[in-house]
Amino acid sequence: MKPIRLSLRVRFLLASFAPVVVVCATFAVTVSVRDAILLGTVGVGLASLVGWVLASALDGYEKRLDRVREREQAFTEDASHELRTPLAIISSASELLLEESALSAGGRERLLRIRRASGQMHSLIEALLFLARGEPGTPAQPCALDQIVRDAAESIAAAAAVKSLEVIVEVEPVTVVGVVPAMAACVVNNLLLNAVNFTQTGRIAVSLTATDLLVRDTGIGISPEDLSRIFERLYRGDHSRGSGLGLYLVSRICERLGWRIEAHSEPGSGTTFRIRLDRAAAALPPVPEPWFDNLKRT
Repeated sequence: MKPIRLSLRVRFLLASFAPVVVVCATFAVTVSVRDAILLGTVGVGLASLVGWVLASALDGYEKRLDRVREREQAFTEDASHELRTPLAIISSASELLLEESALSAGGRERLLRIRRASGQMHSLIEALLFLARGEPGTPAQPCALDQIVRDAAESIAAAAAVKSLEVIVEVEPVTVVGVVPAMAACVVNNLLLNAVNFTQTGRIAVSLTATDLLVRDTGIGISPEDLSRIFERLYRGDHSRGSGLGLYLVSRICERLGWRIEAHSEPGSGTTFRIRLDRAAAALPPVPEPWFDNLKRT
């Protein structure tokens, strides 16, 4: 049964009667019943008038907020749906071109990069719909998180090679239930892309176990002032070149999935992002990170 939602106006009026009842009960002890009733009537009238004015203003404000949320949700859904069509064309065209026997090795690699990029864009669109609706655009299903991590690491390989960065991957077979793969892909892709953007030398390492996903780099690091705000919408630090939406989306998706994301960083010493993948692990305190120097290159 759907709960009844009282408007602010009704709630305010109900609350305004409480002090009137108390006053009437108090005066009834020292004055006649008739005078107490008269006093109570006047009090109720004044309380109702003041309450009605204030509650009307608050009720109108609440309705305006609801309309703003509805417009924002409608815009996100419409824009996401409109982007699906050109994205499907790009994806299908790249698949057809990959079947060409005369395709050179360099051309094939570039097409594979296009296909991976379209897949990442698809994940982003699904994430936007997921956050706008409060539910996934596609049914939740068993999600092979280890394969998603491998695919994401492969997608950054070219950008990492340009900087001569070492990419280290260590994953255990992990399947999570009730998670749309596109949501998990959006999280992993954003974290790895963030690592590439802010690492000039050294390496990027990603580790996956049944309880934790960790992404660590040897990049420029994050100042304490920025670290406390990196998950805020549109926040950009001193060295940021993005829009300030990537980590915000990551944190929102993690929140919806029941995961907990943590960030640890020092300027000049790199950054570590840790995601606790289940609710039991999310309740645990942070633990040391000896895994980074022991990972094997894949």
